Amino acid sequence: MTKWSCDARARLPKKDLWEQVNVEEFGWGICAVVVSLSCEKDRELVNLAEIGLSLFEEMLIVQKADERRSLLEWKEIVKLWQKGIGEGIEISIGVVVVDSGIIKIIGCGKIDFILERESKKHLLMRGKGEIRALVGKVREGDKMSVVVRESDSEVVPAISVYEREEFKVSKYQPIFVKLKQNKIPWQRVGVVALVLFVIMLGFGMWRRSVVERELVWERLRQNTETILERVGTISQSDPEEARESLDAALRKLEEYREREKGKYEAMARSLEEEVSLKQKEIFREKEVAVSTFIELGLIEKLVPSEQMVIFSDKWMVFETEEGIVQLNLLDRSQKKVKMETGEKGRDFVIGLDQRYKLGTQGVFRSEMKTGANFTQVVVADEAWQTPARIAYFGGNLYVMDKGSGEISKYVITENGVGSRSRWFGKGVVLDLSKIVDIVVDGDVWLLSSSGKLERYTRGVPARFAANRFDAPTAVFTSGDLVYVLEKTKSRVLVYEREGKYVKQYLNTKMSEGKDLVVVGGKAYILTQDEVLVFEL
Repeated sequence: MTKWSCDARARLPKKDLWEQVNVEEFGWGICAVVVSLSCEKDRELVNLAEIGLSLFEEMLIVQKADERRSLLEWKEIVKLWQKGIGEGIEISIGVVVVDSGIIKIIGCGKIDFILERESKKHLLMRGKGEIRALVGKVREGDKMSVVVRESDSEVVPAISVYEREEFKVSKYQPIFVKLKQNKIPWQRVGVVALVLFVIMLGFGMWRRSVVERELVWERLRQNTETILERVGTISQSDPEEARESLDAALRKLEEYREREKGKYEAMARSLEEEVSLKQKEIFREKEVAVSTFIELGLIEKLVPSEQMVIFSDKWMVFETEEGIVQLNLLDRSQKKVKMETGEKGRDFVIGLDQRYKLGTQGVFRSEMKTGANFTQVVVADEAWQTPARIAYFGGNLYVMDKGSGEISKYVITENGVGSRSRWFGKGVVLDLSKIVDIVVDGDVWLLSSSGKLERYTRGVPARFAANRFDAPTAVFTSGDLVYVLEKTKSRVLVYEREGKYVKQYLNTKMSEGKDLVVVGGKAYILTQDEVLVFEL
């Protein structure tokens, strides 16, 4: 069996010139394509490289398909490529197909096809504006060159085709296949010509439709595969962008499938299934069973709240009209402690067996076990404007003020609480008006209703790559993991501390969530009427 190969080279791109060459080898032969784009030098707004690469991507789809095509099919394909070029740009296309000793050449524009046989060169076909084509046979020692003319006098080689293994022929094989001319009465010639014209016109329109459908499908398939490859790299840092990309790919496949029938519909359905499997693989979505931990109506004189507070990893604490109630996380038993509550409904935290309650005029402390010694330990000063949240970590209190855009730090001492210090680093100025939740665990985490979760270390911004949430309501950190509650999408998202996506939990009841805590391998979600719980 004779094998064929191809040498390919193109001129370097310039402002007014762009060329590209590609050769594909198959079991039956080779297919070589050259494309050249040119324009006038003063065309400042024309980007030939961008136009050429876009066109060449479509060419590669057809060229790599490993299909044996007729000369008519190749003419239709080249016509489609030629049609996509804008005004003011000149395109030249050359195609050489060698299949079992048969050569097909198709070209348009400034393309010359030159045969070198027995040391003599023959111009087989000179390209023009319209598409031209020839078919013939090659023989031992033949060399075919496809060249792009820069001018009528200059010829620059772009492709050379040559035989790799010798084979013998018994006689000279003509390049041109000529039709024998017979004398036929002109009436019959007219009728036959008309019939042939109608048949060829119909076949040509049908074939053009087939080629166009193939190109549309290949373009959709390639774009989908590009999306699948891309989301694999961005899903951990930006899962929402990855999800939007996959959703868009599914919509396009569905729209395409509704228009097509037969094999294209089946291929689109198969690709849809591949995209859906990719979604499950990437996002590691887990539908969880959610149960009721406690109905809030069972807690007497409960003060409505937007938060849950965990004490010693054993108790969940709520405020009541008479003090606080502690719910045992194991057996759900209740323990009530009477104490002065201060301003009802405001944030409170627990640290060092003390309860610290935020108020408009400062911070108030009570003993957790007895409720005694209700004392003001922080007095509001001129810096306080709209104190909204309070947090505790490592023997320090942190007060977030939405009005001043500051987080103040207070060190807890044996004698009470030390003076206020600004926690943010020098030059860090923030708008805290949209913050819906704060967590302090050594770092400070600020969750915004606008969809951003920001992390600060020692008062300055720190890396957290995930920053596209849909109306989040709560954040909680536990060890090396960060949990974000998105009630609009009924899910809890899990990340590593630098923003690498881990997984997510889904249940429709999460759409009612207001706050989230994670303790003892379980997640608790506060709603208007109950506390939900599910296993992690």
